[in-house]
Amino acid sequence: SGCNTTLLALEHDVPVVTLPGRFMRGRHSYAILKAAGVTDTIAKDAEDYVQIAVRLGCHAAWRRELSARMRLGAAVQRLVRGARAGGLPDGCGWALRR
Repeated sequence: SGCNTTLLALEHDVPVVTLPGRFMRGRHSYAILKAAGVTDTIAKDAEDYVQIAVRLGCHAAWRRELSARMRLGAAVQRLVRGARAGGLPDGCGWALRR
């Protein structure tokens, strides 16, 4: 589903690209990124997904900017507060409590 992977990536300032699916299992990363306020890497379709991934791989400045925004703590802090308040399912919050 990407839940734990996305949480760990955010914790380490690593941008995540996601393409939300139709079902909940395909929308975990989308929900986490939205809650974190890091929506630049949420793709609209398969073509957009590829474009975002290529941009992350080829444009170090953009990748550093996204990482810096995560490092500032806004994204992780919102997720930590949500996990402590029960805003995330137990399966997702474990990584934040380590």
